[in-house]
Amino acid sequence: MTATLPSGGSLTCALTNTRRSRTLTVTKALVGTDPGQFIMFAGGIPGAPGGNGATSSTTVYVGQPTGVYEAGSPDSGSVANYSVVTRCIRPNLPGSFEVTGGSPLEFNMPNHAVDCTITNTRKTFGVTLTKAWRGGKTNDVANLTISGDMVTSANAGTSTNGGTTTDATATAAAGSSVTVTEAFANATAKARYTTTLSCVKTSDGSTVAFASPFTMPSDSAVKCTVTNVGVTVKKALATGTTTPVVPGQNVTYDITLTNPGMDDILIQAGSIGETVPVSTTHVGGDAFTCTAATAGSSCSNTADVIVPAGGSTTLKFTVVVDSPLGAGVTSIVNKVIAPPGSECIDCEVTTTTKTPAVTVAKAAASTTPIGGGQAAVFNLTVTNTAAATTAAAGYTFYEVVPQGSIYTSISNGSTTCAPGAVAGMLCTITVTNPIVHGTPQVVVITFTAVNPLPAGITQIFNVATQTDTPPPGCSVSGEICTTPPTTCPTGASCASIPTTGGGGGGQQGIAPIPTTSPEGLAALALMVLGAAGYAAHRQRRGRK
Repeated sequence: MTATLPSGGSLTCALTNTRRSRTLTVTKALVGTDPGQFIMFAGGIPGAPGGNGATSSTTVYVGQPTGVYEAGSPDSGSVANYSVVTRCIRPNLPGSFEVTGGSPLEFNMPNHAVDCTITNTRKTFGVTLTKAWRGGKTNDVANLTISGDMVTSANAGTSTNGGTTTDATATAAAGSSVTVTEAFANATAKARYTTTLSCVKTSDGSTVAFASPFTMPSDSAVKCTVTNVGVTVKKALATGTTTPVVPGQNVTYDITLTNPGMDDILIQAGSIGETVPVSTTHVGGDAFTCTAATAGSSCSNTADVIVPAGGSTTLKFTVVVDSPLGAGVTSIVNKVIAPPGSECIDCEVTTTTKTPAVTVAKAAASTTPIGGGQAAVFNLTVTNTAAATTAAAGYTFYEVVPQGSIYTSISNGSTTCAPGAVAGMLCTITVTNPIVHGTPQVVVITFTAVNPLPAGITQIFNVATQTDTPPPGCSVSGEICTTPPTTCPTGASCASIPTTGGGGGGQQGIAPIPTTSPEGLAALALMVLGAAGYAAHRQRRGRK
């Protein structure tokens, strides 16, 4: 701009800047015939809701940050159901300006118009419909289908109760409505069942729906399972059967069949299976016939059974527990075999039996005082106090070799200690025979007083436990107790035999062992072994 300044005059100029603005337009493009509805935003300005071709336009100052994006309309669902690509170009000169990305897409407004297109491609995922039968009638057939306005590649399936299942499969668009259906080949068969549906994401197992139709998720394939439940079978002890059971007691089981359907169901004779439990005998007079009354025999329902619609029927099965009960039997186990086409729930019942109660009582075979080199004999009476029960062979408890003696021998039992085991050693005693109630087992254990008896030994004091828990001060069988018991521990059984003298044999009227006889030589050998073992033990302790 030029101007002439008059002589003697003045000139005032005003410069006005008007910021340039350019047009920004965004348009929706949908792949295929997708029915989605969207609201387009250009520079934050919304357009009218619409489908393919929906648009929004505004003017934006050159150089100003701006952008375009979209939102799903209330009728279209979430944008998450689509993969989205946004492309912005200069109209008529696309090569001179191009910006691409997702939604939203942001950029600085150039000094020219910009046209943007947001292209949405609907996501698709697989749908599977499978079938589960729980009870009902064998060979009932259900046909499976998947349908919907945006469902493609649908393949029907079929399932036979007690047979095979072919799943229905399809591909469904995310956000679309999907319907899964089962239809019984025999229309009246459906009344036999209650039906549930569960649809979950295959990606993480989370729930999609419990009913049909459902909305297809935007991030995972879906697996639906339609479950039909027919007759269920449940077993329990009958009212009045007490536990733990005892020998000679009748045990009655209730087998309850429940029909959730709308029609009565016939269970034919021979369809429900039973087995006479081990350690019992079938009593009879119930709803079952057995090939034999003895344990292990097969049984089945004697007559046809009608299970009413929406109701239940209970059958009884009765056995008697063996008396006496076999050694080591701690429970009675019984399991019903459900009829074909039914579901078994809690069909096995385990009933505990009365268990043996074993006690150990120790007593000296003789209370006549003994001297060095003489035998100290103790009787261990092992008794089962539980009526009509038997403790299995091999019952164990502990003994401690008495002070002033060595272990010599045992009868009606065995021990972990070898002959010559020294005083204070912990020995495990095992009873040879089963312990029947009313017939105690007597284990005889013999020790030999050392010769000469150590000073201060006035008795051969012997401890036996009731169980396989070591007495205080002892821990490992076959080793010397840290603190051998000198008094009777709680729960143990103890006995003692008085001694005479405190030195060698022959004192106070006790005759010495004749070392020239076989018996004398054997006793002397045991004492030498015991003394050697004791000395070695003392030497080992001294090295520690």
